[in-house]
Amino acid sequence: PLRQYGYNQLRADTFQFDPVANPSLHSDYFLGPGDEVLIHDSLGKNDNNRESIIIDQSGLAHIPGVRPIKAWNLTLDQFNNELQDKTKFLYATLGRLRSIQLNVIGEVNRPGLHRIPAISSVYNAMALVGGIKKTGSLRHIQWKRGSKLIAEIDLYEYFLKGKSLKKVKLMSVEQSIIQKYDYKQS
Repeated sequence: PLRQYGYNQLRADTFQFDPVANPSLHSDYFLGPGDEVLIHDSLGKNDNNRESIIIDQSGLAHIPGVRPIKAWNLTLDQFNNELQDKTKFLYATLGRLRSIQLNVIGEVNRPGLHRIPAISSVYNAMALVGGIKKTGSLRHIQWKRGSKLIAEIDLYEYFLKGKSLKKVKLMSVEQSIIQKYDYKQS
């Protein structure tokens, strides 16, 4: 029998996200509410002394003894520059990463609202929801933010040519729509 191509490539039946084990973090990762930054003393007075700060819902990092820093939509390098402008003795590293909510509807194995790591790509997200059903299209995946279409994804470009989707930064409560395919080709 003829097997349908691509449906088993994006499946993660058992996936557990450990936000402490940050895989290679892209330099263009933007901080947001819920991210943890670890504040270190560059003078080295106490090697074990680091302060854990969670970026609040308004996007501010409240560091004891330092005026609040607007961290939302800053990279870690930009955040460190802001921190260095306020005090020369502190620097930040990234701790636990926030998660975001994604609503996946249509022809996927586990439709509904899912909490996924903020560093996830579109491909990671498809795997985290158990992949696309064989009744779903791999060629016409709609990615929406509100009612605005952000991208239409053709997974064959990824599977067959290795072409990565242009950088789509996932944000909380986005929506992915997996439509039924119209026909099969063999």
